[in-house]
Amino acid sequence: MGEIIWDAFPETVGSAFEENYRRARELAEEVSFECFFEPLCAWYEVHASPISSGGLGVWFRNINERRKQLAALTAAEERLRLAAKATRDLIFDWDIGSGRLQFQDSYDTFLGYARNDLGGDIEMFMALVHPDDRDRLRSDIRQAISGDGNHLVCDCRLASKDGRYADVIIRAFLARDEEGSATRLVGAVEDNTERNAAIRALRDREAHLSSVFGQAMVGIMHCAPDGHMLMVNRRFCEILGRSADELRGLDFTDFTHPEDLSWNVPLHRAKKAAGESFQIEKRYVRGDGSIVWCEVSVSFLRTDDGRPPSCIVVAQDISARKSAEEALGNQSDLLQTVVDSVQDLIFAKDCEGRFVLTNKALTDSCGDLLGIRTIDRFPAKFTDIYESVDEEVIRSGAPKTVEEIIPVGGRERFFETVKVPWVERGQTVGVIGVSRDITDNKANAIALRKSELLYRSVLEASADSIEILDLDGNIVIANSSSLAATDVRSLDQIRGKAWLANWPDSSREKAKDALAKARNGRVSRFSAYSQDSEQSLRWWDVVVSPMCDEDGSITGILSVSRDTTFQREASAKLKWASEHDELTGLPNRRAFQNHLQAATLRAMNSGGSIGLLLIDLDHFKHVNDTLGHTAGDHLLRIFGERLKQCSRVNDLIARLGGDEFAVLIEGPDDRIDLAGAGAAILSRLQEPVEFGGRALGISASLGGAVYPKDAMSANELFENADIALYALKGSGRGGTRMFEPSMRARTQIVSSQLSLARASIMDRTIEPYYQPKVDLRTGQIAGFEALLRWHHSSRGIQLPGSVAEAFKDYELASKISERIQQKVFADVKAWLTKDVAFGRVSINAAPVEFLRDDFSERMIDRMRALNVPPHLIELEVTENVFVESGSTFVERALQKLHEFGVKIALDDFGTGYSSLSHLRDFPVDVVKIDRSFVRGMIDNSEMMAIVSAVIHLAASLKIEAVAEGVETEDQMCLLAREGCPLGQGYFFGEAIEASQVAERLGRGPGWASSWVAARTIQA
Repeated sequence: MGEIIWDAFPETVGSAFEENYRRARELAEEVSFECFFEPLCAWYEVHASPISSGGLGVWFRNINERRKQLAALTAAEERLRLAAKATRDLIFDWDIGSGRLQFQDSYDTFLGYARNDLGGDIEMFMALVHPDDRDRLRSDIRQAISGDGNHLVCDCRLASKDGRYADVIIRAFLARDEEGSATRLVGAVEDNTERNAAIRALRDREAHLSSVFGQAMVGIMHCAPDGHMLMVNRRFCEILGRSADELRGLDFTDFTHPEDLSWNVPLHRAKKAAGESFQIEKRYVRGDGSIVWCEVSVSFLRTDDGRPPSCIVVAQDISARKSAEEALGNQSDLLQTVVDSVQDLIFAKDCEGRFVLTNKALTDSCGDLLGIRTIDRFPAKFTDIYESVDEEVIRSGAPKTVEEIIPVGGRERFFETVKVPWVERGQTVGVIGVSRDITDNKANAIALRKSELLYRSVLEASADSIEILDLDGNIVIANSSSLAATDVRSLDQIRGKAWLANWPDSSREKAKDALAKARNGRVSRFSAYSQDSEQSLRWWDVVVSPMCDEDGSITGILSVSRDTTFQREASAKLKWASEHDELTGLPNRRAFQNHLQAATLRAMNSGGSIGLLLIDLDHFKHVNDTLGHTAGDHLLRIFGERLKQCSRVNDLIARLGGDEFAVLIEGPDDRIDLAGAGAAILSRLQEPVEFGGRALGISASLGGAVYPKDAMSANELFENADIALYALKGSGRGGTRMFEPSMRARTQIVSSQLSLARASIMDRTIEPYYQPKVDLRTGQIAGFEALLRWHHSSRGIQLPGSVAEAFKDYELASKISERIQQKVFADVKAWLTKDVAFGRVSINAAPVEFLRDDFSERMIDRMRALNVPPHLIELEVTENVFVESGSTFVERALQKLHEFGVKIALDDFGTGYSSLSHLRDFPVDVVKIDRSFVRGMIDNSEMMAIVSAVIHLAASLKIEAVAEGVETEDQMCLLAREGCPLGQGYFFGEAIEASQVAERLGRGPGWASSWVAARTIQA
């Protein structure tokens, strides 16, 4: 303190510090500067400012670290400048604010320009961009600058010095200031011309291959040497019933039928060793376990380098010989991808071989290399080459270009590397390198050769006749199948000849039209025939399609023809089978309906008449149940034969299905004796049928109607004959009943009930009413049964009996059930919300609702939609569901609901088809004693015994018993004494609306005195 600054720090005399210090004193102004302060051996940022009391205030801030960073940045820029020299890419630096654009020197700019040729602003550079790409490039640059990202990657075309355009990729980095605004755009322009040309050549070849694969009518698979799938078309996937992803990783033994493996595998091995193609018929196992027969052709492909052969497998589904003809649409699924371009790897190494600079591409590919040598990371077989080239470049001072292998992600890839000396202050301090991945270029060349080999092999492996035509329709290429179809031995015999000449005059117009469509870019398909050398007709299914290059230009025409002669013959047989009953050989329902319509039209036009008899075998089900279906089938065959024997030649005899037959008689006038024909049939049928040493009696019921006496249309004639048959069966089986208008009354009742049911569904007038179920032990309401009610516009509330026929119709019954369930579940949800203790609610289901196997799923979905606890719901079914149509679905539905938590109740127990096996075989939680037993148990000891037995049986099986139809106090007391847990009936109250349930529960039982009496008796 107190010393003169120059005496204290003599090292500062004559320095920048003294100069600026004295200037601040003399001018009395604030001065800021940077200088090296010798006393402290450090760089400082100095602020000198006059102070009011005289003198100067001097502030020092150490900036050593900043100066080091600046020096490092300068060195890095110099290294990057040298790296730019090592690559043929065009390196640029655009100052966005000033608009100045600079280009770095390089050894050989691929565009042919010198540095000064490219100008100094962005607009001069934009002038080199292809006019079609210019707006897009400007847009990409604007979006990059205005966005918040730091990278720009785009492709375009640039004009080279010789006037041609080169394909390029521009990769650039955006520098931003502290506010995020873009200040500089630095990047490289990379030549992409050769790679794009190679890719286009490969795509052109693949386009031809894709056309063949896409139109192939057979399954085609390309397999690796180990038998695993490489490529498969959609048709093969369809044949095997598996997706391409499912087939990937499998070999042919995984989906070959086990019984075919013993001979198929040795044959495949032997043919593979010999390189011989072969053709076999074998069985494949589809994904769902079903079997498909195929004609399989296998061809082996040997690679240029002598590696084991892969193979082409062509499969044709020949199961169609035994089933309906199917239209086989084949789509190609070529599994070939094009390798994307890879950024160059840029690095700098010192003279000791340590990496001092790596770019992101190199780090991503090989990991963090900074500070280590190549021998620390890569195998010796590679590093010897790397380091020998490094030493040569450092020693000679000249750049060198080499092709080398670099492991990337565990895989060896080929790179073209340019290395240049790294020079600082005239001394070589290391090497700078740029490596460009050329693996894809090599792979593309190999893939192109493989593609050509596969292209030729697919043509020869196909069993279809394939021709490639020029745009004039002349044959250019034809496979062996095509040569065989045209009876020639060599392609030279037909090359250049018109394809149309292969077709006869009758088919030539179709073929000519197909060619015209293909020239216009459309695919067409037609069927035609030709004659072989033996003058035999051969039918063909022909697909003609255009072949296009990458730009969509049509370069040729592809014709694929499949021999469908056998399928046409099979189709004719199939048509006969589709119109006749397999068992009896008689026309089936479909053929009968067509014949009936045609006969009616003939009668209308000629004034003739038609008689129709509908025939049902009586008690046919009993024959099946007691003697088996073999006996039933025998009976049906004999019955069909006898019908033909007692009918005229021109009469139509048909089996409509099951045990239902029909006889159609045409006559010139209305004098058809239909009753006499029926009597003759019954007389012939009376003769017993021998089967298994037993004589089976046959009887039948016949219903008849005559056009135009009884009907005015074919449908009405059939309907009236059915009404007559229905009326006969309703009054007792056997005999013949002719239609009478009065028979329609019953039909009208049925129709009326069905109409009312449809109206109630459409008008949404269906509502559940709730009848209480009472605990006979406590007298409290234990739950409710939801009963169907619906509102008629003029008659008011209606009972279920008014729409009883609806419960025999699946659609109507299901819609009514859906409405009731939705209402009940909504009511239950509302009661739960209001904490109403309502017990358990039971819902009824008609037997017809189980005709489809989704009853349980639909009911569960409705409960889940409203979050209704399943233990609060009970499903009531009658025992009829176990014996009627659809009973096969009942057990699964009840079991699924039971497992979900819904209680199962067996309604009307003791009537109808009662069987204790139902309690054993089905998940029954509740039995409901039918009201007929409850009503009669007071005066009938046998009924009382039945009621008592059911109550005690249910108790022993831990099944809840409910007595229905309790209408008197005596009934209630007697049931309570017998130990029946629950009762239900008018004695406890009528069914009420949902809005009254809470009030009824809160009011208490009106039968309290009776319940007390019952408990006293029971005690």
